[in-house]
Amino acid sequence: MKTKWILSFASAALVLLFGLTFFFFGDVRSLSIINVGVVMAIVLGLKYHRMKRRPALDERNIKVARAAIGYSWFFSYLAVAILILLDYMDLFRLSAIHALSIVLFMMASVQMISYFILDRKGDIS
Repeated sequence: MKTKWILSFASAALVLLFGLTFFFFGDVRSLSIINVGVVMAIVLGLKYHRMKRRPALDERNIKVARAAIGYSWFFSYLAVAILILLDYMDLFRLSAIHALSIVLFMMASVQMISYFILDRKGDIS
């Protein structure tokens, strides 16, 4: 097991231990910290299991991933500009948390969609 995975699992265990410590002292809000630790451990376990069976990355996969991330950033800048214009023209009002949620959700979805499209397309230049 590589150092990256050991540190990741250790951080999940540390968050879980941190939440359990607060829970034993009677703090009810610590249940959310415990949930974060458990979810981190589950996600890391699933990711480790999936990455274990995956072949090594080649140059094409790296190139496709970088292009997809580039498209994601481009469209997130575009979304921020549109949200600023909508707010400036008093057409649509959003709180900061809603605007950030829209941008982050859009950024992740554009990255996944563009990776899927570019991967199916074949060679990219």
